[in-house]
Amino acid sequence: MPWINNARIATIFAVVFLHTAATGVNKTPPGTVPWWVMNVGDSMVRWCVPVFVMISGALLLDPNKQESLTLFYRKRLARILIPTLFWSMFYLLWLVFKSNLPGRDPVTLTDLLWRAVSGNSYYHLWFLYMLSGLYLFTPFFRKIVAQSSLTELCILTGVSMLTAATAIAFQHGKSTDPGMFASWFLFFIPYFIFGHIITRITRPPPTWLLWTLFTASSAATAIGFYYESIHGLWASGDLFSGSDYFYSYHSVTVIPMSASVVCLLQKWRRPIVSSQTAQRIALLTLGIYVIHPAILEGLAMFNITVLRWTPLCSMPMIATLVFLISLLAAVAIHQLPGVRRLI
Repeated sequence: MPWINNARIATIFAVVFLHTAATGVNKTPPGTVPWWVMNVGDSMVRWCVPVFVMISGALLLDPNKQESLTLFYRKRLARILIPTLFWSMFYLLWLVFKSNLPGRDPVTLTDLLWRAVSGNSYYHLWFLYMLSGLYLFTPFFRKIVAQSSLTELCILTGVSMLTAATAIAFQHGKSTDPGMFASWFLFFIPYFIFGHIITRITRPPPTWLLWTLFTASSAATAIGFYYESIHGLWASGDLFSGSDYFYSYHSVTVIPMSASVVCLLQKWRRPIVSSQTAQRIALLTLGIYVIHPAILEGLAMFNITVLRWTPLCSMPMIATLVFLISLLAAVAIHQLPGVRRLI
């Protein structure tokens, strides 16, 4: 599947772009022109995490792969366990470092321990814990897809996505605490299976329809989040509760956006750069993912933020800068035999 490398690179850049935009959205009055620019930018890349999960499903749910449970767990869990443990400790220490900067609130030992136990060591590391849950059940998901027709899998995935969208909508107002990490993967199972489905589709939807769906769902995400922010319908307890449902990876707008993007990426057959270079960058996506928040926040300490200039220019500039620095850091780590397993 040659499109996988392109998809990995595009998706990790989208993650960096999302976090770059989010730092400005959270610090700008809703409804202002700069806020709208960053809100639209943020909304347009909300597909990044779902597509990452779909890529994993496309790679791991091939029923033709024959390997024992022991071999699978040794390969996959070891691949993610060491990075998860190391970077969790790294970012706990990063929190301690930031708490000692002038004007920052101190972080308590209790808070650090709770973060470590709950899987919330840092805002982006939840993804590694969630992915571990999907890996744990992947051998059993393989048996399901092997015994199911394409129609059955589409029905299962569609109903599961609708259920997840509804459950997340009503869950948002109940608590802002994500709780323990053990169940996080459950809502991502439909995305995981959909990643396999797209490898079996011989006639994907036309490109114009996919772009239309992406544009409409991106606009609906941005507008929905605007109404959440301005009118507080969800915060007031009306209908759904919570203040960021439309930014959720399971919202009724992000689900179709993610499906359209992964289909568009599947049609992208030419490598972004040379095939060899694209493959090398794609292999470093985990490294870029775990490193980039420290780079983004490090630049912010020198007042290099999305709010320093007009967001229309600063968002892509800073996102590209953070991406490139993170890539170079990942390359450097990967060159060291003793530590390359950290990414």
